Amino acid sequence: MRRIVSIVVLCPYRLLAVLGCLGVLSSPVLAQVFPARIFADQVGQPGQPIPSWSADPLMTVEQEQEILRKLRTAKPAPKLGINAEVALEQMAEAWSETVPVVIDRVSLEEVGLTADTPVMPQRVDDLPLMTQMFLVLRDLELTFTIRGGVVFIETVEAADAKPCVRVYDVSSLLTQEGDPFDSADATLSSDDQKARYAQVIQQTIDPDSWEALGGMGTFAPLTVRDRSFFVIAQRTEVHLAIQRLLDRLNGCVASEIPEADSVNVNSRVTNGRSGIPRFSGDPQ
Repeated sequence: MRRIVSIVVLCPYRLLAVLGCLGVLSSPVLAQVFPARIFADQVGQPGQPIPSWSADPLMTVEQEQEILRKLRTAKPAPKLGINAEVALEQMAEAWSETVPVVIDRVSLEEVGLTADTPVMPQRVDDLPLMTQMFLVLRDLELTFTIRGGVVFIETVEAADAKPCVRVYDVSSLLTQEGDPFDSADATLSSDDQKARYAQVIQQTIDPDSWEALGGMGTFAPLTVRDRSFFVIAQRTEVHLAIQRLLDRLNGCVASEIPEADSVNVNSRVTNGRSGIPRFSGDPQ
């Protein structure tokens, strides 16, 4: 058992998804890998955000929440001029005053970019730092990834090759009376519901990024101690869209739509850039 746990902890966390689907790992083994508190104080309820957490061994939940809080609330760096090009490295240094930012120079060089590549530091009044990052990086077809307590600026291809694994507690989505999909079969099993959610997510949120269509993203349902989880390996911006979609669906299933505290998930799904969904652990 210790051998299995060691392999799971040291290897990429997507291994959890594979082993869970194959039934190789039992609940006691997984309990040693998943944080104990998820079985106590992070139980999702209908009408509330879906609990989720990163499986990054180099980043604590608190570190991730603090980074996301700052990205969502801090205003863009004021010291850079507007409508005046600056080097990407200068832009990253300005962002680093709020959150730790590192440029993945190797991935940029693979597409003919460098840290000296000029960018336009667009300033969007009354919108947070994350919006500016999306706007600036979009022009270069780059993205950002939260990994190891650091925000990495890298190509989409590099982010796809090193996906972030996230665990979503979807128990509240699967414990409602009747069929949340309103199909003719009102006795849809839990496994069938999981398969339906997986289908919706992979067909609507960046479809080409999933393994089924040749991408790197993976999706695996898992049951531990009578709780239902989705273990998903994807890049950060896709996880943001998944979180928002699951939050909305959990509200719909409970016939109680949460207040629109951020943009509709459809805007994220459509262009992969606009909007700033949050993870459920983020402060309001």
